[in-house]
Amino acid sequence: MVNISASSTQAVLARSRHLSAIFVPAYGCVPSEFREYGPVIVAGSSPLPLVRIEGACDGEEQLIDRVFVIADDPSLRLRIRPREAVDHYLFRMVQSLQAGFRRNILPPEAYLESLAAPLVEHLRHHYVAARRERERQGLSDARLARTLAFIDAHLGEPVPMGRMADIAHLSPFHFGRMFKRSTGITPHAYLMRRRIEAAAELLSETELPLVDIAKRTGFRSQAHFCTAFRSGKGTTPSLYRRRAPRRNDAR
Repeated sequence: MVNISASSTQAVLARSRHLSAIFVPAYGCVPSEFREYGPVIVAGSSPLPLVRIEGACDGEEQLIDRVFVIADDPSLRLRIRPREAVDHYLFRMVQSLQAGFRRNILPPEAYLESLAAPLVEHLRHHYVAARRERERQGLSDARLARTLAFIDAHLGEPVPMGRMADIAHLSPFHFGRMFKRSTGITPHAYLMRRRIEAAAELLSETELPLVDIAKRTGFRSQAHFCTAFRSGKGTTPSLYRRRAPRRNDAR
């Protein structure tokens, strides 16, 4: 057990052979010996799935607590182009570590070690600096991150193209083209995919009626929800719920 008091600014460290996870309370700093290591994934307390990917740690104090996941083994160090991104995979990884730290539970060494290979593969595929500029033409990283964060924050509401374009400070026509170049799909297709993913989480984690899930995730009606869900997941919402593993089952 570790002791993370509400007033402490002392960083808390967990290490494995390849990875380190550092919990940094508000107004705290990353230990100096880790500031040259990288790549680094940082997530704070935002409800949006925003993460920051950096080549090395920053030593600045922040008003909120943060978790840094650091590949501190030389064999795992990649040339990372620093950026902020909406990345559900990295965000959930860091948030699960953060939840443990806040409960005074250090992540086991074996668990950290199990994250190393898939984490580095994810970074290599999505964030290495060597990717040629012409292969990632489209929205800038900042505009794409703002747009995806906006979509996630408003899944239960109508999200017309014009509102997304405004977030990116582009015309709707230009935004639609640039978004597809960045993601490979249209804004509407991405929005529908995210609504289906959010609905799948509610189906597996709650007992909410289908009509309430449809409303929360922005579908026009339960019928519309069921049709879209079956198209996206290959099964009905009810059957998906019966087959989905429950988080509560592991308790």
